[in-house]
Amino acid sequence: MPNHKYIIKVDDNVIWEGLDLQSKFQEIMNKFPNRKISVSWVPTKEDILIV
Repeated sequence: MPNHKYIIKVDDNVIWEGLDLQSKFQEIMNKFPNRKISVSWVPTKEDILIV
């Protein structure tokens, strides 16, 4: 089970969340060619340890 996910934002709005960044990134870049696109890597709940 993966312990992280990716988030893609366009102009600071979350457009996509998931695990397969390679398949979506190019699609989103083509759909929004003149917009600010950012990618974040975030841990999932399984990766956060609370003691």
